[in-house]
Amino acid sequence: MHATTIFLAVYISCLLFLSAWKKMSGSGKLQPGPVAFPIIGNALQLNMKNLSQSMCEVKIFISHLLFGCRWRLRGA
Repeated sequence: MHATTIFLAVYISCLLFLSAWKKMSGSGKLQPGPVAFPIIGNALQLNMKNLSQSMCEVKIFISHLLFGCRWRLRGA
């Protein structure tokens, strides 16, 4: 067999495998919310001029940050 034939067979097999794996894994397992980028996460969605307020508005932070923002907003 030629190298091109082997390459095409492997390439098509990989595409079929990835397609079947994607269908089996399903997309419903992810939590709803904005798409995060690796390393920087959702930092691009924050307003840097009013960082504490934007952290309260964005619902992607861990629960103790949300609770801290809620308590501070009630006292204001």
